[in-house]
Amino acid sequence: VYQFCSKTCCDDYKKLHCIVTFCEYCQEEKTLHETVKFSGVKKPFCSEGCKLLYKQDFIKRLGLKCVSCNHCSQLCKKAVTRQLGGMTRDFCSEACAKKFHDWYHKSIYDLNNEMSSLKYVSSMF
Repeated sequence: VYQFCSKTCCDDYKKLHCIVTFCEYCQEEKTLHETVKFSGVKKPFCSEGCKLLYKQDFIKRLGLKCVSCNHCSQLCKKAVTRQLGGMTRDFCSEACAKKFHDWYHKSIYDLNNEMSSLKYVSSMF
């Protein structure tokens, strides 16, 4: 697995190393732009346009409103809805809802601790 400092570096690497794929939408072999999960299945795309057009067709085929899971970001039927921080969040599964809930509350806890530390430091001056 490679990590890149920017999207440009990642795109350059793909072109240089001929990382090509069979685009799920246009059905042509081209340089990989992005892989996205649709109902748990990874689909490769050659461009942002193909990804968006596939997403539109996917939603039409399902005949219902799809959501992007707030934890794993895959496009899916809404399975679980939770209220967190005054916002409605949609998830693909109970497991993703729990992971997001745990992450969300840990972030709030960490932020509160950081704010308390700053108040303590500022009160010293």
